[in-house]
Amino acid sequence: MTTLELWAANLDTFVETDDELVRQLPADELARAARFVHAMHRRRHLAAHLFLRSVLAERVGRRPRELELVRDAHGKPRLQDVVGTAFSLSHSGGMGVCAVADQEVGVDLEPEHPVPDADAIAARILAPARLRRWRLQREPERDLSLLVHWTRYEALAKAEGGGLVSPPAPLDLDPARGQWLQVADRGERWSILTLGPAVVPGCIVSVAIRGATAAVSLHAWHGHSESATLREP
Repeated sequence: MTTLELWAANLDTFVETDDELVRQLPADELARAARFVHAMHRRRHLAAHLFLRSVLAERVGRRPRELELVRDAHGKPRLQDVVGTAFSLSHSGGMGVCAVADQEVGVDLEPEHPVPDADAIAARILAPARLRRWRLQREPERDLSLLVHWTRYEALAKAEGGGLVSPPAPLDLDPARGQWLQVADRGERWSILTLGPAVVPGCIVSVAIRGATAAVSLHAWHGHSESATLREP
């Protein structure tokens, strides 16, 4: 059975100073972080990528800075010279999640919030029948439902690796959370799981993985190789 590790981190509680974060990351990550105007956004970016590298480093037995991440033709990051380890990172505000699996995987996180241009987003990511049902919902369930669908669509796009150039087809999936759902896209079978704020406080998280459902382990990252198992919903 496919295995899936899902890690969550509060990026604002990292104890490292900015200088310590910089020392643990390679030059390309530092260059991307330098593009941020606001210091808080820059620090969160650094913390998110140290978080990802720390999780991967434990898995492959290297130091975070020693990992070489390369991008394929579609821009999807991969571990250089490491076979059988796929990963995905998502962060928003002060929260971050990463997924690590032995199959293609994508993860997306969105804080619970009202969605501007909700109808336009829904029309892009939902199949016609699901779109009609979504439009019948009332607030606040309507926005929450859209966040569930939105994170699923983004997670699938990341898993497939096509991005904006070749996005997934619009989805028609039940909005229920906490259970694996199946979808076929581009001739392949994908499994999608959505977790609510009981797992990552204040956030909706969806993960997509190629093939059948996976055995999931949920963890919280506290830095310095410390982790705790999260409570499943």
